[in-house]
Amino acid sequence: MRRVAICFGLIYMALAGVAFGQTTQEQERNRVVIIPPDVALPVIAYQPGCPLQIEQVKLLSYLSGGGGQSYRVRNRGKKPIRSYTIGGWNTVGTGFEVQQPVKNTILPGQIYVREGRGEVEVVELTESLREQLDLRGEMKTVYVFMVVRVEYADGSVYNDEPVYKALKTHLDSIAK
Repeated sequence: MRRVAICFGLIYMALAGVAFGQTTQEQERNRVVIIPPDVALPVIAYQPGCPLQIEQVKLLSYLSGGGGQSYRVRNRGKKPIRSYTIGGWNTVGTGFEVQQPVKNTILPGQIYVREGRGEVEVVELTESLREQLDLRGEMKTVYVFMVVRVEYADGSVYNDEPVYKALKTHLDSIAK
């Protein structure tokens, strides 16, 4: 009986150690700094006929490595939106495209905040973090965000893919 209790005790301690390690890693993975615009400038493309407006863009650098972005969108059209695609491309030839279905719909005038990699903790960008994350010196990139596609609740579509492809081609030519 004592051996069984010791075995269970050791298993419990091992599992607790694994869980603690994962929690620590998750906390580090979700800590970010906002990249200053003098290093990477986020720009929102002007799309006057687009029903969706991108707002409050921030470029993020994860302390555990890698990067991401944070933004919200506003339905400035007259019809409810079922899904949308946002694209971002930069002058170093990289970017992203995110197709985002929404749980219900985004009603006219409503703001929608995309759920990314989960909750993040924004930490202050200190001098040591600037050094560690290479966020010094001259501007490294301009990052252009735009709405690529919007699908309305009625099935109709706003499509700006040709402009997004042209933007990517142009920015890629700058990156060379």
